[in-house]
Amino acid sequence: MIRVRSTCSSTLTQWNWWQWAVTWVLVLTAVAGVCRYALAAAAVICLASIAILRSRDGSLGGYPAQIRIGFLVLLLLGSLPYGGWLHLLQLGGTLSMCAIGYCPMHRVLLLMPWNRTRRLDWTLIRHSLFSPPGAGGLVQLETGRKVMTSACVAGGTLG
Repeated sequence: MIRVRSTCSSTLTQWNWWQWAVTWVLVLTAVAGVCRYALAAAAVICLASIAILRSRDGSLGGYPAQIRIGFLVLLLLGSLPYGGWLHLLQLGGTLSMCAIGYCPMHRVLLLMPWNRTRRLDWTLIRHSLFSPPGAGGLVQLETGRKVMTSACVAGGTLG
């Protein structure tokens, strides 16, 4: 049985959650054609986040930095001719992270060779992609199974 529990009070104090939420709004605004500078603003937020994470962690090897770098790359690729569909993927992934704590970029990065120590097999793929969402969204789905913490919202609080 899946229970839904609100985590708004703790989630809304996470600065990284707010960065993702604002980025989602900017990408949505760009996809809807409302503001032609929205993708540039989203890229600036990504770059600022990468700089903060680099300064805080001393490297870009952590999942939060890798996720932002990957997101920035997809923003740039989506701006190329015929690449707009990538922004739709970003909207879906960012919405799922903000809402329920499931970060598709984190799940895919878990499978990359530089982030794993074991051989890639179906068990690892299934576990990485289909584990229940972790903390970090506005609501948390409680399944009774161990959840994977989302690296998308790893960071400090607003105070």
